[in-house]
Amino acid sequence: MEYYINHRGISKGPFTVEELERFKVSANTLVSLPDGSGWIEASKVNELKEAIEDSTTNTDFHATPYIPTTAPISHEAQYATQPRFNKHTEPCPKNWLVESVLMTSICCLPFGILALIKSLRVEELHTQRDYKGAKEASKQAGNYFYVGLFSGLFFWFIYVALITVAVAVENR
Repeated sequence: MEYYINHRGISKGPFTVEELERFKVSANTLVSLPDGSGWIEASKVNELKEAIEDSTTNTDFHATPYIPTTAPISHEAQYATQPRFNKHTEPCPKNWLVESVLMTSICCLPFGILALIKSLRVEELHTQRDYKGAKEASKQAGNYFYVGLFSGLFFWFIYVALITVAVAVENR
């Protein structure tokens, strides 16, 4: 029979009982039963009790053993019984980073810098799970981008118009 284990919040596996014994799984390691019924402690699975007992007698037992990374199981199965994970996280809003960098280098430096600062803040706030703050920072970055873009285009238009008028006046 094969089991998945929860190692530092990530589902890994499937592993056979022999492999779990070799990885020195502790009694409180969460394992997923093959029928997909959820996560339980390894000590509560009859088939794994012997593997756990054998691993505790080993003197070089580590509380967090190295487990090779494998593809995780589905999102729903992975976080089904883990209350510390919010399975309803919001997607990260648009951060406007590429647009801000291009505008800063090509068009309008002051508004580009403001947009760049706000665009970097979007990812930071989203990582901190401040979704409302991330959306607000995204909105501000977009506003700075558009204000900078239109003011830059406006000044380029005025510049071209003045050059055209100057050339026309000189050629008279």
